[in-house]
Amino acid sequence: LIDHDALLLQPFRLLAVDRMCKFFHREAAPPTSSSTVPPFDAVALREGLLVEAKDKNGNLFVAAVTGPCPKTKKNWACVDGVGVARSIAPKAVTFVVPDAFASSPVSEAATLTSFADSAVANPDAAATLEVAWEMALEDSESDEGGGGGGMALIDLSELLIDSPDSPATDAYATFALLERHPAGKCYFKRLPGGDAEPPRYAPRGVLDAQRLLSVLAAEAEAAALTEALRARVMGFAASRQGGAAFEVSVEDGSTVRAFEAVKRLGCYANFVPPSSDKGASSDVAAERERVAAEKEGKASDALARSFLKDTLQLKATPESARTLLVSLGIWDEFEELDVIRLRTPTEFVPALVLEAEQLVLNPPTDVDADRRLDLTHLRSFAIDDASTKEVDDAVSFEYVDDPFGGEVKLKRVWIHVADPTRYIALGSPIEQEARRRKSTIYFPTGAVPMLPHPLAVDLCSLRAPTPDEPDLVNCALSIGCLLRDAAGEVEDGELLVEEVVVTPSFVSVERLTYDQVDNILSARGESNNADASADDADAAGGSSSLLSSLHAMAARRLKWRIEFGGSMEGKAPARLPDCDIVVTKNNKNGEGRGVEEESGGEGAGDGWKVSISAGGREDSPSRTLVSELMLLAGEAVGSIGEDNELPLPFRCQAARPPRAGFTFEDEAEEVASLPEGFCRTWKVIRGMGRSSVEAKPLPHEGLGLDAYVQVTSPIRRFADLCVHYQLKAFLRNSAQAGSGTNNDGQPTAFLPFSVGGQGGTVAEKESSGGDAGGAGTGGGGGEGGDILALARDTGDANFLQRASEARWVAEYFKRNAGALVEATALADPQSQRDDGEVAQKVLLHDLGLVSDFKGSPQLEVTGARVSVALAAAGHVTRVLSS
Repeated sequence: LIDHDALLLQPFRLLAVDRMCKFFHREAAPPTSSSTVPPFDAVALREGLLVEAKDKNGNLFVAAVTGPCPKTKKNWACVDGVGVARSIAPKAVTFVVPDAFASSPVSEAATLTSFADSAVANPDAAATLEVAWEMALEDSESDEGGGGGGMALIDLSELLIDSPDSPATDAYATFALLERHPAGKCYFKRLPGGDAEPPRYAPRGVLDAQRLLSVLAAEAEAAALTEALRARVMGFAASRQGGAAFEVSVEDGSTVRAFEAVKRLGCYANFVPPSSDKGASSDVAAERERVAAEKEGKASDALARSFLKDTLQLKATPESARTLLVSLGIWDEFEELDVIRLRTPTEFVPALVLEAEQLVLNPPTDVDADRRLDLTHLRSFAIDDASTKEVDDAVSFEYVDDPFGGEVKLKRVWIHVADPTRYIALGSPIEQEARRRKSTIYFPTGAVPMLPHPLAVDLCSLRAPTPDEPDLVNCALSIGCLLRDAAGEVEDGELLVEEVVVTPSFVSVERLTYDQVDNILSARGESNNADASADDADAAGGSSSLLSSLHAMAARRLKWRIEFGGSMEGKAPARLPDCDIVVTKNNKNGEGRGVEEESGGEGAGDGWKVSISAGGREDSPSRTLVSELMLLAGEAVGSIGEDNELPLPFRCQAARPPRAGFTFEDEAEEVASLPEGFCRTWKVIRGMGRSSVEAKPLPHEGLGLDAYVQVTSPIRRFADLCVHYQLKAFLRNSAQAGSGTNNDGQPTAFLPFSVGGQGGTVAEKESSGGDAGGAGTGGGGGEGGDILALARDTGDANFLQRASEARWVAEYFKRNAGALVEATALADPQSQRDDGEVAQKVLLHDLGLVSDFKGSPQLEVTGARVSVALAAAGHVTRVLSS
């Protein structure tokens, strides 16, 4: 067989061997004149020298010295091979070409550069170096020819280059081969020499050379793999037109880790740290930002930047990282970067999903089965949006005897709340995951649930019967309430605290939407809605009288909260509309709602549709019905907690202190002077302080309640789930103790949660077992944690939801720049300044948004109805009419 590569190199090798033989068998000659040239670091440069130097970026260049630099005494002026004048310091010079004095600086510098580059790039260079090394090594071992002192550069140039007409060019090309060619340093090492001597080189030992060649080969292989990876990644990014994303998982481990680091870097694109004055949730997010940065920021950041710059040859910036991930399809154009940055879980690990599925197939023993009250005879209505999947409350009522001996029966309203603690044991992996998540997070693109799907929308949800399950019954925690019947008096509608009933229960529910209930009530003349539908009445199965009774009780409760409790609705009856932001990709969910997009949606060409509308109706009786009865349940549980000194998270809210120079009466008069409607509501909202969670009941001035505990969303809010564990433990142990108190009149219940590390009013701490088949918290009370701290820690849900909504609102404004909407000026410029607002606020009616108004002239009249235009910058502008 013929080795064609070896055959092609044979003449070259024979010539190199011939030169080597001639060199090593000649007599030792005295040093050439080139050896008398002092090196650059020993003497000052002088005009005419050809030198190699490094610029400030570390790049090598050849230049001819033209004289001292006129701007500095230390540097020298020179001109390179393309005619660029440079100033170099002596320490920047890496090589002085021997026997070279440039008469034509630019031409000679260019010639040197070109010849040396060609020598290094020559495919035969490695073979030439190998032959030279073998001969030099053999000579040094036999100590012939004085090889022990190494070889002078000028001598090596005669062997490797053999261009007698240009010794200076040969010397520089040889220097380049030995210093810049990868094999040069593998075969030869530069010997340390005095300042007055030019560089000399000695052949490396066999083992040393083989080691370096192995390293060189490994580096070459790695470089080839890196180039292949770069070509693969960048080629995919350039050619991708939708479709599947780049599959990082099939790459090697180091590449997978690099992409994870790139994600970490990319999620900081256009990042603005959350301000501490935006609420407690922002404080939580800011603290998590700091901890995450300290924990992994530096190492991950360095890996990502190296991968982007060195491997992919991209800018090593967060924006570049994000652009890369979007172009590869790993991220969407509108990826929730806050979620990634804060490590917010969006999926459940397979083990948790499997555990949830097992709970559905094999529910644990119900420890409250004997105490569950059968309320399936009542028609219970779960009223929510049509899109709601996690149904966690329903309402009904029944007639009961008057506890005060009256002849007329009273209506007991029942608020049935989903009972996930029936299935989820305290301390179980699913409970621990819910504790970590804190709540379901609602984004415009969809929800990230607190509980796995099989539980959140199936087992734990209050589900209506279906053809497949016509006799479906749900486990619930039901709260029964009687209202004081004192028609015409301020006490009418007051909760009779001593008649509150809280019990595990069985219920059967019927699903209705808010719109259906509004239409049904409208048909009875209880709503301003004229769109009542016979289909809605049929859907409710002739339940209009039941819904009407529930609405009447809710109306009594609202009246009582206003007149007796002094709630916010008394100062500002008009409710600001909700803002419903719906974002869909590829129009999977059909048309959007609200103002039609003029340039967004399908026309934007990116597959995203952004719709914003005012959610619900401002006068919706269905929403009043649901919200009032949920508040009633919260007051009932708060009263039980207060009477029994239970450790519960009581919600409270107080008005802000008056502005400097004002009293509460002054501010009340100011509110009354505003036009009725949204302006008053906005002013009252601005005057309320933040709500807080306390260990003891304090007034909630916004709601007009003296004791209030959130309890109606255990599927979606971990604090509510904790309240359920606490209440059921109290009820369970109270039933076991008969009266629920010991001889001192104190509760004997074992409680899973404490307040501030103290187990509340637990007199006898005994292990009574928790929910979900007896899985409890172990021995002593309070081992579930501090319920106050758990309720206060809402995680990042509020921050993430607000940040996501703000980004999509900005995107909507950008896509619909110039669209006209009707707005109301919520305050005049002076009032805005008094309230500390920088920009004037307007309510956009069709969108349900409160937005900044930036335009001239300003809206001088509070309550002015105007037409404004959306601006791409995220505000509204331009008064068109008034």
